[in-house]
Amino acid sequence: MRKLFYGWIIVGVTFMIGVTESGAFQNILAVFMKPMAQEVGWSRAVVTGSIAFGSLFAGLVSPIVGPILDRHGPRMVAFWGILILSAGLIGMRFVNHIWQFYLFFGDLLYCLHRQYISEIARRVCADFSELSLTAC
Repeated sequence: MRKLFYGWIIVGVTFMIGVTESGAFQNILAVFMKPMAQEVGWSRAVVTGSIAFGSLFAGLVSPIVGPILDRHGPRMVAFWGILILSAGLIGMRFVNHIWQFYLFFGDLLYCLHRQYISEIARRVCADFSELSLTAC
């Protein structure tokens, strides 16, 4: 029997990370938005604006993250991405003003989450292309 190519394990793990984090970061706001907005006195439009702000910030950061990933590899980008995400989660504990919510949720959590997951997945696909496999 032929041995399983290790790259397929990496693809599976990357897929599972993407599935679990997409649910956590994209859908969690919908569950907690109404009680959170009522508790702090913000409108739901202001709260959901953080996602738009994070998406715009992600578009600005993409041309910077891509070359860093190509130069240093996915491990370094994943390490710093997880470190910054952790700082954003810790910062969310201390949010009192809307600008803090936009900074910690919109920029640090939403934007960087999307950046490092998509860049790592892109790099995995690039590694498969170098091996002449049709995985991506």
